[in-house]
Amino acid sequence: MAARLSAWLVQAEAAQAAKPARKQVKAVRDWVRALTDELRGARFKPFADQSGQIWRLLCERSSVSLVRLGSLVSVRSGKSVFPSPWTMPTRPHSAS
Repeated sequence: MAARLSAWLVQAEAAQAAKPARKQVKAVRDWVRALTDELRGARFKPFADQSGQIWRLLCERSSVSLVRLGSLVSVRSGKSVFPSPWTMPTRPHSAS
C-alpha cells in the first residue's frame, strides 16, 4: 500500500509542477484552432462564392435564398464536423 501511495504522490507532484505549462498549452491550442478555422474558411471561400453565383443564376425567381452561416467547422470531442455553409430559409413568394 505504501508503494502505491508513494507512486501516486510522485505523479501528483509532477502534475502540480506542470500546471503553468498547461495554461500555455491550452492557449496555443486555442490559437491553432482559430487559425485552422480561418485558413479553412479562406480555402473554401471560392467554392462558397461560386455556389452562390450558380444558385442566383438558377433561381432568380425562386422564393428560396442562401444565407451564409458563421463557422464552416465545429470541433467537438476531437472530431471535426463539417456542417453545410449555407442554409436555405424560405420566404413568402411575391406575386409578380
